[in-house]
Amino acid sequence: MYYAVLVASKGFRGHDSLVYKSIEKLSRGQLVAVPMQGKTVSGIVDKGVRKPDFDTKLVSYEWPLVLPETSLGLLRWLQDYYPAPLGTLAELFVPPALNKNLKSLEVSKPTKPRRLPSLSEEQARVIKLIAESNQKSHILHGDTATGKTHVYLELAKSTILAGKSVIIMTPEIGLTTPLVQSFASIFGNRVLMTHSNMTPAQRRTVWLRALDDSEGLIVVGPRSALFTPLKNVGLIVMDESHDSAYKQEHTPRYQTSRVAAYLASLHGARLVMGSATPLVTDYYAFQTKKLNILRMTQTALTSSSKTSINIVDLRQKELFSKSPHLSDQLLAAISDSLSRKEQTLLFLNRRGSARLALCNNCGWQALCPHCDTALTYHHDNHKMFCHSCNFSDRVPTHCPDCQATELIFRSIGTKSLQQEIEKLFPDSTIGRFDRDTEKALQLSQQFEQLKSGATNIII
Repeated sequence: MYYAVLVASKGFRGHDSLVYKSIEKLSRGQLVAVPMQGKTVSGIVDKGVRKPDFDTKLVSYEWPLVLPETSLGLLRWLQDYYPAPLGTLAELFVPPALNKNLKSLEVSKPTKPRRLPSLSEEQARVIKLIAESNQKSHILHGDTATGKTHVYLELAKSTILAGKSVIIMTPEIGLTTPLVQSFASIFGNRVLMTHSNMTPAQRRTVWLRALDDSEGLIVVGPRSALFTPLKNVGLIVMDESHDSAYKQEHTPRYQTSRVAAYLASLHGARLVMGSATPLVTDYYAFQTKKLNILRMTQTALTSSSKTSINIVDLRQKELFSKSPHLSDQLLAAISDSLSRKEQTLLFLNRRGSARLALCNNCGWQALCPHCDTALTYHHDNHKMFCHSCNFSDRVPTHCPDCQATELIFRSIGTKSLQQEIEKLFPDSTIGRFDRDTEKALQLSQQFEQLKSGATNIII
């Protein structure tokens, strides 16, 4: 028997399926292993075909795993809508770390959703509008602290009780863990987390659990969660839908909101795009098509505490007697917080140790030879890095223009800030979270320690 197979490998740059022969009868959407270019790669059976007039290779082996028709429909739409090799697109739908000795999962019975806290009037109004509307796509324009997550939880609960699954997306992996905890506290073992920082075996387990489910699951993750093989999706949520991370910048390039909308149409599901600052393009599209834009302005939880904002002028050097980078007022506020056993958050929009490396004699500046942008100095490995193209270079010992040795580093980054804080508050537990943080110390791995208050100062 002969089958057209969608090869799931970046090594396949073609745009059409390849024909293979099989001794066993295969189903549309079934996962198989096929030989290609001297390697064995995964593939998805598209359809049966007649015997071709050329020699064909034999399918190496097959798994009893069949993708739902909605996943195949999304794959074909992606191929038509976005220019990308078929092998790269098909790879999105295939689990990592497949092997011959794949065992079936033993999954405990899904827990029943727990009771949710009471809703505010505005939250109840929004949920009712979404539930009773004939429209499937909604923008949830809710100000910060209006309780958008509570709305997601209520919508997810009604979807689960209807026997359907839910996809909850976050723009960044670091936001996945707290959102998973919020949903797991209500839905227990129905909640699955998936993202690229998980091991291939962990991601494969999540994929198999989703494929095998028949009672409704909640999958939480970044944009790749859209390609989880759920059979019956009733709700798709894009949290912080304005974030630029929802735009895939490498092949296959795609806009998550567009893919989510098409997947929702395949399942007949609701799509909710939540944000405090929705994109102007989304607003315009929804207004043009007369789709629901739901507004939330009332703070869900009232607090008696008042916010105090103090602005410190960096030019007034007399305000920086203890540190050249941190004002006396800020240091006093940190000390007060520590004495009350409260946490401190310090935000700085620069990575590394110093953003600029300059010659104090002639003004020469270390620049990336590819991007012509300033190289950032990292003291922990004593190297200069370009944060645009990842170019790296050793730290110069003298100026290449005038040969002077008077090199200075200016504009501190998060690593220098951490050094300064460790020196000023040696008895405190400090956590730094940026793109240079080691995997074991990243936000998703340290969330429990942060939540418990064990980390005193967070950078």
